[in-house]
Amino acid sequence: MTKKERVLNIFLCAVCLCAVIFAVLRPQVAAGAAFSALSLCIRRVVPSLFLFVVAAKMLAKCGFAAIFSRITHGALERFFGVSPCGAAVILLGLLSGYPTGAVVGGEYLASGKMERAEAERVLPFATAASPAFLVGAVGGMFSDTRFGAVLLAAQVFSALFLLLLTRKKGGMPARVLETGAPVRPLAALTSSVKESGYAALAVCSFVTFFYVFSAMILHIFPLSGEAAALMSGMLEISCGFSRLADVGESCFLGGLMLGFGGFSVFLQTADALGDTGVNLRKYLLCKCVQALLCGVLAVFFGKVFEFGGEMCAVFLFGREQAKVSAVWETALVFAVICLFSAIVLVVFLKIFRFFSKK
Repeated sequence: MTKKERVLNIFLCAVCLCAVIFAVLRPQVAAGAAFSALSLCIRRVVPSLFLFVVAAKMLAKCGFAAIFSRITHGALERFFGVSPCGAAVILLGLLSGYPTGAVVGGEYLASGKMERAEAERVLPFATAASPAFLVGAVGGMFSDTRFGAVLLAAQVFSALFLLLLTRKKGGMPARVLETGAPVRPLAALTSSVKESGYAALAVCSFVTFFYVFSAMILHIFPLSGEAAALMSGMLEISCGFSRLADVGESCFLGGLMLGFGGFSVFLQTADALGDTGVNLRKYLLCKCVQALLCGVLAVFFGKVFEFGGEMCAVFLFGREQAKVSAVWETALVFAVICLFSAIVLVVFLKIFRFFSKK
């Protein structure tokens, strides 16, 4: 055991001891926080996560990466400089939410279909909150679906920008040949459901632990307002957004918490990757960079949605007083603004790469 590991063990023992003492001295606070966390898991986390994890595991076992690569003729792989498995991790991670990207990546690493170096580059930016969580859950907390759409745009564009920025000049990594016997459909389904059940229980355990831990810290150090929301969000993102909703909308803080994901998601990712050998310190550093970029982009998209949304509402819906109310109208305005932003992003990266070659 190295010196760093011994120090970390001592720190974790001290934290656990403090948690036990807190639970003994303040049982109502600890029990109330645990009840709130479990209620959140039942109402929000498991319904928005379980089916996605089952589907993602099933797709990974049944060769989705190769099928998707053939359908798209390798467009996503060439654009981001990844293998077909890397493209599948990016797509499923951004669409399905925490910790699906890590679950699929761990599945590919364990089966030998994905290289560790590629996983270390892709996973930090493919581990993301789902659109349903951001627009539905977070938008519902703030009673404003537009705020959830702003955070979604910031998350997606920060992830794609950093994936393009870290793209190697050599192009796509070598394709790793599939190893082992092909999985039978029935065996793939049963194992996917069983493994997803374990994953859902693990996620709920992490959420509950960090929810109670954040309550303990706030009880000992009575922070308030945005400071309390930021501290809670750095530990557990759902708790952070819940506290931020009591303060009011803050695009930068929301983007900062979303880009980092919280230590709860970090441990969920570590659990999903298991003994694959992925460098988690590099993962954590990449998430810190994405947190800053996502916070800045959230402020930018907040302004874009504020002014661009009114302009799009007048242009698309022909209203004298621009006001976007219906959900489908919000989605349409979001798509138009994101399309324009994507074009600007691609042009900027092309110019950047052109001058970097000079």
